[in-house]
Amino acid sequence: MSLVLAPLAALADLSDGASAPADLALPVPEGAAEQAANAQARASRLSDCFIVNSVKARGYDKAMNVSAIRMGLTLAAALGAACAFHASAKDRPAPPAATATSACIAKGQIAVRDAWVRLPPMQMPMPMMAGFGRIENRCAAPVVIVAAKSAAFADVSLHETRIVDGVSKMRALPELRIAPDGAAVLKPGGMHLMLMQPHAPLKQGSRVAIEFELKGGGSLLGEFEVRKAAP
Repeated sequence: MSLVLAPLAALADLSDGASAPADLALPVPEGAAEQAANAQARASRLSDCFIVNSVKARGYDKAMNVSAIRMGLTLAAALGAACAFHASAKDRPAPPAATATSACIAKGQIAVRDAWVRLPPMQMPMPMMAGFGRIENRCAAPVVIVAAKSAAFADVSLHETRIVDGVSKMRALPELRIAPDGAAVLKPGGMHLMLMQPHAPLKQGSRVAIEFELKGGGSLLGEFEVRKAAP
């Protein structure tokens, strides 16, 4: 087995004829060594010819540095590969779980029902409201809500109120899992949406949209009616 060096003429500086050191060696069978050497020489001549003719055709006074040309071509190839990868990533199909969840939402099997926002009984120093309702999952797979947002409020988050040692305590919920054929009930004194700083005054009877972000991709949109008391 012998080693045949990859073409090096493309790495040469045409201004002084110096050659760069070999940076690639490929093992080939003994019988192919001479053929590979001949192919290397032909490729080197073609590469030199292409670069020299390009330099002359563009009217340069002196030869360009081939190493610079090689670097530019390498960067262009890398950029093209990155763009191709990005385009292929955009075209990749959604994960099966996300696709199944989206299909369930489209069929109304995952939905927000009886949703309402409670108006505060009085003006508060920090504008804050609470959202309630029922989120149903009649799909065959569990649904996990990881966040919520609304164009009507500066911040929306999931919270839960519990009585611990006779004291009412509230904590944030990082996620809300709804089992297949199950439902999550948001109600006063239990799980609820904390709606902070409404962007505009809300009146009884008006409606606001709240979007729930789902684990694995996709979202669920709910319409909430503004009320002073539970429906």
